[in-house]
Amino acid sequence: MFKEFNDRRFKQSMIISLIFVVLLWLMHGIQGIYHEHWFFLGVLPRHAHGLTGIFTMPLVHASWEHLLTNSFSAFLLVWALFLFHWQRAFFVLIFIWIVGGFWLWTFGRELHHVGASGVIFGLFGFLFLHGVLSKKKEMMAFSLFLWFLYAGSLWGLLPSNSHISWEGHITGLLAGISLAIYYKVLDIKKKTNDWSPNDEFVWPDTTTNAKIVYSYRNKENET
Repeated sequence: MFKEFNDRRFKQSMIISLIFVVLLWLMHGIQGIYHEHWFFLGVLPRHAHGLTGIFTMPLVHASWEHLLTNSFSAFLLVWALFLFHWQRAFFVLIFIWIVGGFWLWTFGRELHHVGASGVIFGLFGFLFLHGVLSKKKEMMAFSLFLWFLYAGSLWGLLPSNSHISWEGHITGLLAGISLAIYYKVLDIKKKTNDWSPNDEFVWPDTTTNAKIVYSYRNKENET
């Protein structure tokens, strides 16, 4: 699969990832210039005005340390998403961003939740599980790499620190996992319905109650 990635795809993916991280730093830099904290742009669960945070929460961070912690992971995972899943990448990112944020708004504590951690956990969940389910050696190897890199971060799913949005981590992760499962089911259905032009199909004879007889050959098995 990695042979399909040309230099152009590699560079495009890296540029998109870099733009995303620069946007995060730019947003926090503006806050610093005006000596403000834009926590009101975070998700405030079950409050109508907190719904806007679904769209803006990942762009706002509590401190430079918070931003720095998320920057490397955001760069790596967004880059991997666009490199490996170019056609689906924007939808996957938006789905995790919006759905994860909405679930947080529904189930989270009544506090302002800020930061890109939910999106990061979602991208990790999607890339890791999709790689495992693909059963392709290269993708499974990348999933293993992600596991060794982020297994320790899974402690962030536990309510061990009241200042950490562990609910945002969980909802983001679940959004990514659900999308990976959805695409796996979709790919299975496509393969099942992937008929060859040479496939032979005989409709049942309703007069004799004959059963359907067909010859099926998956295109992927053709030589």
